[in-house]
Amino acid sequence: MNTSFILSIFIIGLVINTYGQSSVVELPKVATFNKVQIGDIPNQSKIKLKLDPHFNISEIQKQNQNIIRQLESNQKRNSYYQLQDIYTDLTQNSINYKLPDLSPLRGTEYFQSALNDLKKMLSGETPLNLKKAVFIVENAYFENKLDFKQFESSIQQAVDICQLSMTENKMNTNDNFAKNLSIFNYMSDTVQVQLAGQEKTLIHYPIKYDFKDYMGNENWSNMFVSKLMATNSGQCNSMPLFYLILAQELKTESYLAYSPNHSFIRFKSPKGNWLNAELTCGAIVTDAAILESGYVKTEAIRSGIYMDTLSMHETVATLINTLASGYTKKYGYDPFVKKCSDLVREYYPNQLNALMLESNWQTQTMMYIAKQKGKPTVKEFVKDPKAKVEFDKMHQIYGQIDALGYEFMPEEHYQKWLNKIKEAKIKPENQKSIIHQITR
Repeated sequence: MNTSFILSIFIIGLVINTYGQSSVVELPKVATFNKVQIGDIPNQSKIKLKLDPHFNISEIQKQNQNIIRQLESNQKRNSYYQLQDIYTDLTQNSINYKLPDLSPLRGTEYFQSALNDLKKMLSGETPLNLKKAVFIVENAYFENKLDFKQFESSIQQAVDICQLSMTENKMNTNDNFAKNLSIFNYMSDTVQVQLAGQEKTLIHYPIKYDFKDYMGNENWSNMFVSKLMATNSGQCNSMPLFYLILAQELKTESYLAYSPNHSFIRFKSPKGNWLNAELTCGAIVTDAAILESGYVKTEAIRSGIYMDTLSMHETVATLINTLASGYTKKYGYDPFVKKCSDLVREYYPNQLNALMLESNWQTQTMMYIAKQKGKPTVKEFVKDPKAKVEFDKMHQIYGQIDALGYEFMPEEHYQKWLNKIKEAKIKPENQKSIIHQITR
């Protein structure tokens, strides 16, 4: 990261109205979890598979309409006027050197509760469970309106299919490698399994990459696992998390890893070699394919921000970044964001997204102070000792990010890299089912 360039951005940013960070956001919509599709097979009857014996789609839709109305009402309460009251110190003569606390806004309590729950997991007070951790984060964004039983039932459905697939392919259901192949096949290929004790075939179709709003800029819930299960489509945040949830449920070893603007899965072959599961295109790719983006420096690999595998503690800790980002989407930056960043780095010191969050938080703090001072030049700004402390903190965090080997990757370059990864899948050797491809 070029810090002189960031300084220029900061100077330009001084003219931005600080209220802008807390603009009214889109209405969050709770997804209805998707049913596994049952396909037509010659000489086979067609059936419906329910999430559970009491599942009723019309009832769920009615519940969702009520939830949306409730959230809309809450959104009005979190309006510009409420935020304006919090920022009244902008009209005062004294300078406030800290961002205002937004916790009086209704709905922030769900985020604080979620953070406390995740903290208990990480400290060992409660069991470390990725499924529950993901649910906790997504449920906070929806103001505790998600149904854990539905969430869990959808996951169990996927687990059951993976187990049936292993059995039908005569794979060892206790073997770690076989379990990983089964999960990967479930997500990337059409899977047909025979329902136990029935002459009926269940079909699950591949989970598609959703190119629409894959960064969650328009709707943050597009990043969620609950959205993936409802639509059978996801992106590079939700797809690896869903894979890891299934892996934990099946008690097998696989790991989250990062590359620029991206995350993917790594697991080991029977010979101990690392395999990279690229879920966005449904292919096993080489390290070289991932490094081909050109934005992975040697320093970034050495520091561990890219290509390294995360422990389960580190993986759960990164979910706090998702929690904090959802908070900023709905409310803006305040001390809660810094609290989240600090907790992530307690368990994962070099976590890039946590450092980015802290960098954004510190930059917002600078802009807030500058707004109160009438948008002075940098030279005038740093004459104030307290303002200079915050200014130095901002450049310190920029420096930390630079030292890790980070380089900004433009979105159009990321798109080009994704297309190159997709090209690998259309090669003849990658056309067969991954189970047959690797085990033959």
